[in-house]
Amino acid sequence: MKLRSTLLILTLLWMVTACSLSSTPQKTPSPVTNTALPQTWTTTHPGVEYRTITVNNKFDMVVVRLDPAQVYFRVHYYAGDPPDFSQWRTELANAVVFVNGNFFDENNQAIGLVVSDGNQYGYSLVDFGGMFEIDTNGMVRMRSLVQEPYQGEFLQQAVQGFPMLVKVGGVRAPTGEGFDVPSRRTIIAQDMQGRILLMSTGISGTISLNDLQVWLLGSDLEINVAFNLDGGRSTALVLTRPGQDPLFIPPASDLPIMLAVYAYQ
Repeated sequence: MKLRSTLLILTLLWMVTACSLSSTPQKTPSPVTNTALPQTWTTTHPGVEYRTITVNNKFDMVVVRLDPAQVYFRVHYYAGDPPDFSQWRTELANAVVFVNGNFFDENNQAIGLVVSDGNQYGYSLVDFGGMFEIDTNGMVRMRSLVQEPYQGEFLQQAVQGFPMLVKVGGVRAPTGEGFDVPSRRTIIAQDMQGRILLMSTGISGTISLNDLQVWLLGSDLEINVAFNLDGGRSTALVLTRPGQDPLFIPPASDLPIMLAVYAYQ
């Protein structure tokens, strides 16, 4: 059993470096809309602010910071039948920001647990990875599934990803096979104040998981916990900016899972 678990983890880590698990033919993504992005925090909606941070003098990381007291989160999942990016943009037109979620297999089924509006799909990752969740009381938090395994508790929303990058408490997580391979990344984190951070390397930015860990912990973002979401060809982000064109980073494949954020009316 231990050998099978080890082989599974190594296989999944290889998948991280191989981008998404979808066999959808690669598309050519469009450039990010409006590349004149702010280097300091800019507020787009109450509880929503963003900036870019230059990483290792190579590319600009887009960082969206969210106050859970002023926004709410929903997970959207189309198992086996993913919309294309234009359909996602139409469906999630009222979201202030959304990003890609879990890794998925060749049949567009999520790897790990997905919870969408209280409906549970798939099975939790075991002995590796992390989870972003909203519980029955509306509490938003992130956890390491090694430090705190999922016990089947009821949740309103959840996505899972791997590997862990920063363990709870701002501690660098253990490294492993494939951590030195650069790729496009989508990252979800929670800072020491409890705010949620959604981050994307964009279309042209690539970074290894080793370098990403070092950068996260050396940044001024005060990271408490962070893990990797599906990246590579799946890297996607859309941020609504009133009075400006939206900032969007399109994926190069169709995606079955999105994590969306909405402003309270």
